[in-house]
Amino acid sequence: MIDIKLNHLPLITSIVSGKGGVGKSIIVANLANMLAKNNNKVLIWDGNYNFPNQHIIFGVEPLYRAKDVYSEKIALSTAIFRINDNLSLLADYSVDDIKMDINIDSVLKIFKQLITEYDYEYIIIDTAGGLSDLLMNFVNISNLVGVVLDDNPSSLIDSYALVKIFLKFLNPDQIKLIINNVIDREDFNEISTKMNLVSENFLKLHFETIGYLPYDREIHQSILNQDLFTNLGNKQLNEYMNNLAQYFIDFYKYNNFEIIK
Repeated sequence: MIDIKLNHLPLITSIVSGKGGVGKSIIVANLANMLAKNNNKVLIWDGNYNFPNQHIIFGVEPLYRAKDVYSEKIALSTAIFRINDNLSLLADYSVDDIKMDINIDSVLKIFKQLITEYDYEYIIIDTAGGLSDLLMNFVNISNLVGVVLDDNPSSLIDSYALVKIFLKFLNPDQIKLIINNVIDREDFNEISTKMNLVSENFLKLHFETIGYLPYDREIHQSILNQDLFTNLGNKQLNEYMNNLAQYFIDFYKYNNFEIIK
């Protein structure tokens, strides 16, 4: 357990999904970029231990990465890659050995350093889809958990299963929904309603949906070009992501994070 009290702590958010392929990493990258554009200090921590891809999305190849820090080969400061004045990335390598595993104490050590030695206002953790011990530890150190889902039935089912597990150690208010690949506002409302019908029926809880992104060819093209759609000047797409970023800005503004455990 870590128990730290500081005058200033970042808003730490884990972005999760019940399954892979729902666009979680793209949302992380563009959300972080939009927060940085709003003059905030932001770090992306690529917490997908097996198959990280934030460096691919940004089109960068940091010399050192998270596994080098986990194994204590280098200092954390050496591994943090600066993308621009406001945005940094703690990238990672894909595993090349099935026996490779992580020491959770190493993760907690990095977490402690980030909140005591750096001035980030937002730390966004891109986690692997599904459930793992590493995911649970990332979620446990987060102020907010954003669950990304789409209209695929398996996405809804897996997201609900994930939320049920999180509720064993999270306050329900910490869990937020983000809907991806929607056709229109009606589609967004339908997906959000389906998820909450299940949670209200079985858990007696309603989860806030804090943002959504449409299915858009420009987003798909930005992925192929290793560029961020928030850099391409599409006003409508930027508005969707800016609305999501504004939620985090307001949350950070009106909440005082004094103690993290």
